Amino acid sequence: MLSIHPRHARNIVNGTKTVELRKTRPHVRPGQPIAIYETIPTSAVVATCRVARIDVTPVSQMGRAVMTAACVTQRDITEYFAGRDTAYLIHLRDVSPLLDPVRLSDIRRNQEFAPPQTWHFLDRAAVDRMFLKHPSWTMIAAFMGQPV
Repeated sequence: MLSIHPRHARNIVNGTKTVELRKTRPHVRPGQPIAIYETIPTSAVVATCRVARIDVTPVSQMGRAVMTAACVTQRDITEYFAGRDTAYLIHLRDVSPLLDPVRLSDIRRNQEFAPPQTWHFLDRAAVDRMFLKHPSWTMIAAFMGQPV
């Protein structure tokens, strides 16, 4: 599960944002499924996607193509990466919006849960606890390659 600010989550869902920028190396690999958690005020899992690839680049060399794919400005990059030399670009594919987002209150009905600051890794048992009683569970489980 990856926490993303609402503006960026909406851009991922509508297909204009295909690259997520991070300051630290993500511990994910190509093909890995991701649940997109849209932060406050939405506070819900709103989509699923997969990691296409991860690129590592010097912040100083991020050009117009990266900014366009990440839906950010030069100012956003300067502010976000202040004091950092390296940027991690997570290329996303197979984005699938949930027809019925899984709200934080829905997740907390089934277990104690604090939204991730960046990443929260889930195993099968956690996915079942978090989503089993929600209408989107079948879609999430199938996307993650789990039998339903």
